[in-house]
Amino acid sequence: MVERVSTEPETADHSVITSTIYYVGYTVSTVALTMAVFIFSYFRELHCLRNRIHMNLMLAYIAADIVWILNMAVNVYLIEHISQAFCFIFVVLLHYTMLTHFLWMFVEGLYLYTLVVKTFQQGTAKLPAYLVIGWGVPLVVVVSWVVTRLLHPEEQTEHEQDLCSWLAYHWSDWVYQAPVIAVLAINTIFLCFVMYVLITKLRSDSSMRPGAMGPPGDAEQQQSKKAAKALLVLIPLLGITYILVIAGPTEGHAANVFAHVRALLLSTQGLLVAIFYCFLNTDVRHTLANRWERWREVRTLGRQRNGRAASVNWTNRDTWPLCKCPLRHRAPSPPQPPSPPPGPDPHKESSFSGSLASRSTTRKWGTGRPPSGTATTSSPGWTSPTT
Repeated sequence: MVERVSTEPETADHSVITSTIYYVGYTVSTVALTMAVFIFSYFRELHCLRNRIHMNLMLAYIAADIVWILNMAVNVYLIEHISQAFCFIFVVLLHYTMLTHFLWMFVEGLYLYTLVVKTFQQGTAKLPAYLVIGWGVPLVVVVSWVVTRLLHPEEQTEHEQDLCSWLAYHWSDWVYQAPVIAVLAINTIFLCFVMYVLITKLRSDSSMRPGAMGPPGDAEQQQSKKAAKALLVLIPLLGITYILVIAGPTEGHAANVFAHVRALLLSTQGLLVAIFYCFLNTDVRHTLANRWERWREVRTLGRQRNGRAASVNWTNRDTWPLCKCPLRHRAPSPPQPPSPPPGPDPHKESSFSGSLASRSTTRKWGTGRPPSGTATTSSPGWTSPTT
């Protein structure tokens, strides 16, 4: 929004430098944001409301960055050759993506405010409500802007009719610019409340533990460092960078330097969000470290299994030369006739006394044949070999 609606005197060289900064910054931010979105969506351990809000903000940044790159390419190469229909679709998409990433900044500020300041309301808002605010409200605003502009057309010069008329300034542009200004103002208020609560908490912690943080001067210095770190992290998340570069010098060398600084800050906002809220996030780092260790363990086990299988195969190779020599042919042994099924013993008597006598004889001699020199008598269950 700031780049398109504001005009600034730049020489041709400085304009090329500024455009290059935008191209490089938006491209690097898009790559980093894409990696961050993949991390948040792939690992189930990171699926929580806070990270889902971060992921939607990153998706909005990706869409806005891509459309801005296309916008600069169109303004440089195709501005005099595009049709009015393509111009209308492109401008609507440009304004919608711009509004979505501002509204998701507002969602981030609202969630942070309810989490830090209004702790008793934590968990009352659900993700569908935030989705409506982040993706639905911009659609309503853009449709309202289109309807307003169609109902109140303005006369254009002959030169403007040859160009994309939807890129020309119109008073109805305040329909989508006013929500952006409101979001920046509200997020600034959210930031002030959050910083106030944070500084108050730091002071209360240091007063409860007077000796934990060293002398009073060191304690105040540590509090200031923590507060400054929190402020630095929250500025790109809430879009405060736009307020810092919304106005600047318009003449001389200072205007060119300001244009370069503004291009660098605005084009790398998505990169800072990806770094602070994904790559440096404690939960993300622990999750990636755990997955890396798990992958290494699985890989180590796989190597050990492959090593054991290879060692077994190598051990079996010692017997391979013995198998290379042909074995001598031996006459095959005649097949053994199948054993007859068990039938009733013809010598077994059916009387109980005979069975008992046979058991006692077996117990005494241990075998079915009496020792040599012992008189044998016919007993049930045993037949003399001479008979």
